[in-house]
Amino acid sequence: PAVYQIQSGDSGPRLSTPPAQPQDHSLVTYAVIQGRWSGTTEILRIPFPYWEMHYTAEPLVDVSEDHVTVFPRINIQVMDADDPNRFVRVANPDILDSRLFAENDPRPWIEKFYEGNRNYYFVINARFVSSYTIEIKVPKRYVA
Repeated sequence: PAVYQIQSGDSGPRLSTPPAQPQDHSLVTYAVIQGRWSGTTEILRIPFPYWEMHYTAEPLVDVSEDHVTVFPRINIQVMDADDPNRFVRVANPDILDSRLFAENDPRPWIEKFYEGNRNYYFVINARFVSSYTIEIKVPKRYVA
């Protein structure tokens, strides 16, 4: 105050902030895709600016025959339905062998999307997988 020649007892403008409003950051399931085989989904409209894809896959058990090792894999390509040449993202988890993450299971894997208000479809490539589940989740405040 002395720099601006304001006496310390003067009343001047006071800065105050409004009280913080608790925000609900919880997510709700908007769509679910389940299957076992590779394939392409129908077009899904996601009319929200933010969404998440939570996915998990169960590898086949006892698929090794004659000491041949197989590696379960899943690859999910998120495609822009209005521009089929545009990959939005390719989700490809590093580890799908459940024996390797018995103590620290990374599932479900989560992909966050900061775009929306679009039509999407999903191309799923699954090898040596007994089942997979993909959940599209959106913030609860968008649908409430």
